[in-house]
Amino acid sequence: MNVTEYLQKWSVSYRDDMLGNIMPFWLKHGLDLRNGGVYTCLDRDGSLIDTTCLLYTSPSPRDA
Repeated sequence: MNVTEYLQKWSVSYRDDMLGNIMPFWLKHGLDLRNGGVYTCLDRDGSLIDTTCLLYTSPSPRDA
């Protein structure tokens, strides 16, 4: 296997894991829909370990 094939194989693996496991988990369990933040302390089952949000969002001027 050459370098290009090797990198392509891992690229597909990472993409599949991100889209099939990581993003669905965080979208389901990590969003603070009340305050607009993202919970960062979650257990493996998605339960909250700590309700502190380290990331908050604010509206963009174009959303006004």
